[in-house]
Amino acid sequence: GRYVVRVVDGAEGSKNKLVVVSVHSPSRAEGKGKEGSVWSRQKDLMDGMRGKEEGIELTPVAQLIRDLHSDLQGLVVRYRGYNLGFVVGGDFNQAWGEGPPVGGVNGEFRGLADMMGLKEVSIEKHGRMFWTNVGGKGGKDKSTPDHVMVSSFLLRGGALKKVGVLQGVRYNNTTHRAVMMKLEVGSWLGLDDDFRKVGGRAHK
Repeated sequence: GRYVVRVVDGAEGSKNKLVVVSVHSPSRAEGKGKEGSVWSRQKDLMDGMRGKEEGIELTPVAQLIRDLHSDLQGLVVRYRGYNLGFVVGGDFNQAWGEGPPVGGVNGEFRGLADMMGLKEVSIEKHGRMFWTNVGGKGGKDKSTPDHVMVSSFLLRGGALKKVGVLQGVRYNNTTHRAVMMKLEVGSWLGLDDDFRKVGGRAHK
């Protein structure tokens, strides 16, 4: 798996920062004929490291969640004295289950959500998931592998305006559909609607 992290500073003097994370988790693909898959190659590397290095999980997705959690906690330590709000989204290649996460806290992204105080935005806004990927003959197989999670405190006061799945558009010829949301974070970052510091002068 892989992820990219960007930290967005608040206005001058603000003690708030927004951390935006884009995630791509590998899908399980192993066995005969799938030796070259991302999952199989990463699992082979992990098996070779197990016993020699600490923190090696059983599966690539568990490793991704463990590493991501470690890096996000590292940002919390690095920016001690600031309030960090998180937006974590992407292709998790994992449905959003119910009950305790299977495989421990690193077995599912729900475990990461519980550890970091994050909420899945489709469930928060609509009380349910909407399909984001289609496959199978005639497009009959629909699934929900794509998600966006946001720090629960950022959702207060009606800040989560809209959540939906973009249909009718295929980017990069993918079978996945984009999860879209409108989240009002400007005031939390000390910025107005034009992303200027509240009370500040507009740039000429």
